[in-house]
Amino acid sequence: MTITKQDIVDMAREYKGVPYRHQGRSIVTGVDCAGLLALIAGRIGLEYPDNFSKNKKLKKFKKTKELHETIKPKSSKHGRSIKNLRYTRNPEKFELQATLDFVLEPINNATIQPGDILLLKIDVVPQHVAIVGNYEHGGLSMIHSYSRVKKVVEHRFAKIWAARVVAAYQIPGVM
Repeated sequence: MTITKQDIVDMAREYKGVPYRHQGRSIVTGVDCAGLLALIAGRIGLEYPDNFSKNKKLKKFKKTKELHETIKPKSSKHGRSIKNLRYTRNPEKFELQATLDFVLEPINNATIQPGDILLLKIDVVPQHVAIVGNYEHGGLSMIHSYSRVKKVVEHRFAKIWAARVVAAYQIPGVM
């Protein structure tokens, strides 16, 4: 079965209203922004490595092929894995970005479309993830578990959010 970007958007929308819970991975007890992505990835067969944040080599991440050679992921449908992503409230600098760079396919921020994944900088370091949707009144939206409203929400992808985008990705194998 082929998974499309619209399927990713539809799956993300199914979680709207689920409570926010830091490091949560359950629709019952709640999810955080990375948890929302992990649930969707799990549904399409893209696995997420245990205790990724505890890997000392990843903490010293440099954007080189060395990362791919030093971390031995479990094989997955796409040859990459990030199962049960865990991180601290204030993650090591670029830890989340390193994980996403490893598992997903980076794309140009100017080419984002519904079904793509955004990494955003809320404060100092990039530590927030959202799924791009198609806004009901035209343009783009973002679907994410947002601590300030304490649940998974979808809203217009406004300029204030666009200015916070650090990187954009697509999920491997999704058309």
